[in-house]
Amino acid sequence: MNWYKLFKIAYNDIRGEFWIDDSGTATDAGPNGDYNHESYARESVQYRFMDGENWEEYKESLVMEKLSELCGELKTYVQIELCKEQHDEDDLLDQAIKEIGMTDEEFEIAEGHGDARSFAMKNWGWKRLEGNNVETWNLTEKDLKIIGDGLYDAYYENVDNATFNIYVYSNKKWFSDIPWSAIEEMDFGAIAREQHSW
Repeated sequence: MNWYKLFKIAYNDIRGEFWIDDSGTATDAGPNGDYNHESYARESVQYRFMDGENWEEYKESLVMEKLSELCGELKTYVQIELCKEQHDEDDLLDQAIKEIGMTDEEFEIAEGHGDARSFAMKNWGWKRLEGNNVETWNLTEKDLKIIGDGLYDAYYENVDNATFNIYVYSNKKWFSDIPWSAIEEMDFGAIAREQHSW
């Protein structure tokens, strides 16, 4: 959904794409950089479970641990292959994923499936920022504080005379042309006057 394209306002100094994390810190997530919104969210899921490894290598190590539990110490390639023939690796990976506390949804996101952006917004309170358009899962006082901090972190004093559009995923509502001052002061009255249903 590209709801924000309907309301995009051209501000010379309000541009770029960022993730705003739950502390209000903005991280560049532009399409021209090394990471975009999806890849940041996907790797954040992966790194919550693994420690400095490559994701594919980490999954292989989980399967090998399960194989060792079932077949004993595996020292040679032949022993490993014989053990693999006796056990379904996908089933072993499923078991290992559950044992480390990873949910099915987290695994799907880590694998690059599903909507990593909405997952990060819903589960971690992250906010997606593109230009003057913000996407959030909820819009509570805490969320508004995070958005305000993140906007300033991304754009500094350029926010002073800017307005922003906020889309709230949980209730499919959007708020357009919200002055920075209303966000900074957490003025829900001013924000509510610009509410629309999607």
